[in-house]
Amino acid sequence: MESWSIGGLSQRLPVSVLTGLLGGVKTTVLNYLIQQPALNRMPVLGLA
Repeated sequence: MESWSIGGLSQRLPVSVLTGLLGGVKTTVLNYLIQQPALNRMPVLGLA
């Protein structure tokens, strides 16, 4: 896992990668996750 630091404080940033075949419900899973209140501050990065 990569580490980064700001002002000398080292932090770890957990990352999850959602992959799968074309038409494999990735969008459905992602929409479900970002609607969960517990995950409302989760950053989402979309790559095309």
